[in-house]
Amino acid sequence: MGENDIKKQLSSVAAIFPLPIYKTNIVREFTKEEQDELDVIISEQLTEFYGEESIRTKNISIDRYLLNRKSFLSIHSFIQHHLKEFATTVLGIDATKTNWSPHITQSWLNVYKPGHYEPPHRHYNCIISGAFYINCLKNLPHDKPDGIVFAPTSHSMLEQLNIDRQTVQDTIFSDKPCHTPVVNGDLVLFPSSTQHVVTLNETSNQNRISLSFNST
Repeated sequence: MGENDIKKQLSSVAAIFPLPIYKTNIVREFTKEEQDELDVIISEQLTEFYGEESIRTKNISIDRYLLNRKSFLSIHSFIQHHLKEFATTVLGIDATKTNWSPHITQSWLNVYKPGHYEPPHRHYNCIISGAFYINCLKNLPHDKPDGIVFAPTSHSMLEQLNIDRQTVQDTIFSDKPCHTPVVNGDLVLFPSSTQHVVTLNETSNQNRISLSFNST
């Protein structure tokens, strides 16, 4: 038996710790107060957001603490409740035995017009991040519903190495990203360190609108 055969026999790779993606829905229409506030933000309180190489990827609210507004108190409470559920069911935290509970820090509105998208990114200096979907794209192909795309850990590792993912072979650790479909009213929570993508808005006359936030 050769040296390489021995090394191969002694090597192993284990798949551990699945990635938790938490999804729920508010199951109600927006109130008039909420919708009026959203309309004002969208029409008067947005600024352009530029990604790498000065490419405009979306419009974003000037206010980065939107959920502190009185008009969004109910939405804030809904998100806060599910952040605590995430802490309990995913992190296993017993609220009766610790003084810590997640709380929302920054929160902002995103408007993705036709041609807008968000490249792979992650959120820093926070624990749990999320997106609340206000207006999803409709009438898309059945196999390409609107949603958020999560990338395997290997993708960010390849990115740091400046290696094009298209040049490497797929394994169970570096396979295709996971697409999580969403509809209006959906709330998606995930670990802030998770790399994710907002897909290109390929429609000609629709805007994707979401409210993103971080928590510690």
